[in-house]
Amino acid sequence: MTEKSTKSKPKNQVNIPLFKIEQSNKSDFTANSGMFLMAELIKKLEVVEKLAKLKIFDRKKIGEAVHILTLVINQHTGGDAILDTQYVEKDGALRTLFGDIHIPAPHTSGDFLERFTEESVERLREILHQMQQKQLKKLSKRLDRKIIISLDSSIYEVYGNCKENASNSYKNLFGYHPLLLHIHNTGELLDIIFRTGSAFTSTDAEKMLRYNIQRLKSWFDEIILLADAGFFEKSVIDVCEECGINFIITSETNAPIRRNLTNQDLVWAVSKNNKKQEDSTIKHRDSHTFNYRLESLKNSLKKRNKHLKIRGLLEVAEFEHTVSAWGKKYRFVYKRQHIIMFK
Repeated sequence: MTEKSTKSKPKNQVNIPLFKIEQSNKSDFTANSGMFLMAELIKKLEVVEKLAKLKIFDRKKIGEAVHILTLVINQHTGGDAILDTQYVEKDGALRTLFGDIHIPAPHTSGDFLERFTEESVERLREILHQMQQKQLKKLSKRLDRKIIISLDSSIYEVYGNCKENASNSYKNLFGYHPLLLHIHNTGELLDIIFRTGSAFTSTDAEKMLRYNIQRLKSWFDEIILLADAGFFEKSVIDVCEECGINFIITSETNAPIRRNLTNQDLVWAVSKNNKKQEDSTIKHRDSHTFNYRLESLKNSLKKRNKHLKIRGLLEVAEFEHTVSAWGKKYRFVYKRQHIIMFK
């Protein structure tokens, strides 16, 4: 019986093992193997058959589904421009996942996109909503017929002056300002409305919200809306109240609210979420457990060689406040935490 050597190898020693490299013509390889999940979803939702109803680009050899899926695959595999579809064309294994899909030439895809009008975009939106219906039914069972939706908007910068409807946004960026509605529970995009860059944050929010609440009411008994201060508008709140859904909307801090916050009779209670926020470096899926604004402020100060340090527990208070412009009383909830800034 021999004893195993306990001597460790020197730290500066490198032992590269032997490898055998073979070339095979049996099958192709792809760096985008995870795309088979998208292929399965497309098949399950019968996307190809539904997109064929668009009838935007009348060509016998190339259908609408081929054009749209080419652009979707291109984007999900890292493509930044239509010209990048050439790399999809060269990836044989990737095309095999989608049934040896024909990849149109970049200029052909460009011709297809040029034929999109507001009417055809709206038709595409309706088709996508039809495909969502089955999934909403399954999701309602998973979420026990309770859903949280979040309303938001984002600025997308574009370059060049030939972009139709592009304009300067409030951030002084030239581009578009789409309105987005997400399923907060899962992070999935529920709806989107295309808008010019100069559009105000809440433009068309009432229309989008009313339409989607009616869609969701078929599957969900309880709907809660989350939105930031850009949607603190009477028209948005009126839709929520008319449709019978709850809402949590951030408000701006004006003089009457400040008076409420500095009232000595206001009771501040220690939040139950203090344990979850002990380590602010951990990003949780639920945005309520991670203070993104505080993190953004920290990063901004860091560039100026300044730092923030939290001193004290997170506290919460609530009060009723009448919004004078609306003549109606609402419940306001605020939180506070003592922080200091140092160099």
